[in-house]
Amino acid sequence: MTLKLNWFIPTKTSRSNKINFDRVSGSIWIRCLQLIPYFNQMGFDSVINDLEKETDISIFVRWQNPEAYETALKQKSKGQKIIFDLCVNYFDEVHIENLQGPVTKSHINDCKKMVSISDVITCASKYIASRASQYHPKTEYLPDSIDSKHFNLTKNILDFQKNKLSAIWSGVAPKSDDLKPIIPILKANDIDLKIISNQKYRFSRHILRWFKFNRTQNIIWSYNTFPSNILKGEFSVAPRTLSNSYNKGHSFFKIGVFLSQGIPAIASPVPSYHEVLQNDVQGRICENLNEWDKTIQEIKEDPNILVNWSNKAIKSMQPFHTSQIVKKYSRIFNELKHLS
Repeated sequence: MTLKLNWFIPTKTSRSNKINFDRVSGSIWIRCLQLIPYFNQMGFDSVINDLEKETDISIFVRWQNPEAYETALKQKSKGQKIIFDLCVNYFDEVHIENLQGPVTKSHINDCKKMVSISDVITCASKYIASRASQYHPKTEYLPDSIDSKHFNLTKNILDFQKNKLSAIWSGVAPKSDDLKPIIPILKANDIDLKIISNQKYRFSRHILRWFKFNRTQNIIWSYNTFPSNILKGEFSVAPRTLSNSYNKGHSFFKIGVFLSQGIPAIASPVPSYHEVLQNDVQGRICENLNEWDKTIQEIKEDPNILVNWSNKAIKSMQPFHTSQIVKKYSRIFNELKHLS
């Protein structure tokens, strides 16, 4: 019997082939839209936001509010199993300037209500899963994945011999403030900075000054051009302040998508980053600014370091290709079906 899946995401569109990936948050296409074609190939049927069609499992991705809760109750009353997917730690209140929260008491209350009626909680990082497991007995860690059919380009190793190297970062503009501590290090080592973002107007004044007075390029983010734009950097940078539980809960996708195409990563010690980034294998994890400074100086003096890291980065991400991660989802789906 074909297993039928109903994906609930915060969009009014009900057909996956009509959804513009550029107009939904990254977590929605990472943890829903890019998975569906693989599930179709595995024999699962998927619909999106369909309250009429009879399905077996309803999966709520990036949607938690009173409307989502009422929708989940209705689906549950029809005998459907409920999966609540978490890509953010919505169990601990956090305030970060420029991010409108990002975790408020309202978020926490909505999250706990969704957890209370769910059969399984799936989480984008082990850190989130550890918090969710304190509220639900059936919590699963399902890593973010890299769709190798889309992210199918490879960095040319000759690029690492350029006279001027470029660091590259991708994310929403308000989070570009994470770059502030390492900008003087990049500048001192004559390293260009390329930022992939679709919200330049929301960069902080500090980052805008960097655009104006230094060789920095803002590349407009688009799902279709993201794979080719990734290759415009010689190494990715992912600094983060880890003084709050919001940042500690992030998945490894921010660096993993670069690693998958042969762009080494230099990053802060976000817990999930350790899964895909080992020191001097695919890049380096820097515990403090002194380590950032030391690492970037070494790269500047010997770019062959990047060549070695690049070769290993691609192979290390293969277990996290979407074709592999959907198998973990399949196990959970089938377990839930047998419990019906």
